[in-house]
Amino acid sequence: DLAQVLPYPIAYPLASFIAETSGDGIQKWGRETLECMLTVVSYICYAECCIGVDKSSSLFKEFAHRSAGPLWNLLKKASAQVDKKARYSVFWDDLLSGDIERELDHVITEIAQEKHGKLARDLNYQRIIGLVGNVLAKAFGDHHMGCFEDVRQKPFSFGKFDGVFRSIQGSSPPFVNLFRYEGEKALPSGLVFLISPDKGMALNLSPLLVSGLRTFPGSRGPEFYMFDIYRRKNRAFGFRSVQEAEEVTLSSDGLHIPVYEQLSLIESGGYTFDALEGLRLERMV
Repeated sequence: DLAQVLPYPIAYPLASFIAETSGDGIQKWGRETLECMLTVVSYICYAECCIGVDKSSSLFKEFAHRSAGPLWNLLKKASAQVDKKARYSVFWDDLLSGDIERELDHVITEIAQEKHGKLARDLNYQRIIGLVGNVLAKAFGDHHMGCFEDVRQKPFSFGKFDGVFRSIQGSSPPFVNLFRYEGEKALPSGLVFLISPDKGMALNLSPLLVSGLRTFPGSRGPEFYMFDIYRRKNRAFGFRSVQEAEEVTLSSDGLHIPVYEQLSLIESGGYTFDALEGLRLERMV
């Protein structure tokens, strides 16, 4: 059930984990699923703590790369700044308290042991993925991750736009869960948002999550990418696709310059994340 209701960056590796039968495959996809869960929740919390305020640089400098330990650390530090004011990262309190926090601490320590060629103890991916997944399923019952499409100015109007929001819910495209959008912003494609339709709110998660850096041959829509690593020596940013593929590297003289410039601002200071309110988002049947 979780693979059908969670957003694609989590649901895709989760579906692979569920289908796996070999010991090595279970370990691989278990770790991948948990790291993708931590990626989504930490990036949401990070973006929320930087709404309208540049807190991005200090946290980003400590975030070396997208793996379990650094993601867990980012989530803890970002959630401490969001505190009880969370409107989008509503899951953090459940993940950072009680038994789930203790189990996550243990699992993440053991993942680090495993990655360094040491024996991991009591690494039960099925249990921890179920615990975290159920928390996230509750949160994503009221929120949807995805992209705005075909946003255009309404005829005979100034400052009024309409289009479609496509929720990337489930383990594979096509994603058919759509919302009709009306608002005062001409929202571009490629940016990934977290929306709350009932409250008319949207949080921009880009440039940490983006769509369309590349399109896979024969795919039914653009692929989604997660910020993966910053290579400070040559000032390049690496992105990992949800499905297994080569890394996409962004540099100052390459493609997708707006994404590169946004990430550079996060790294150097001066970047704030956008939260939109007063949107009209109605589910399309």
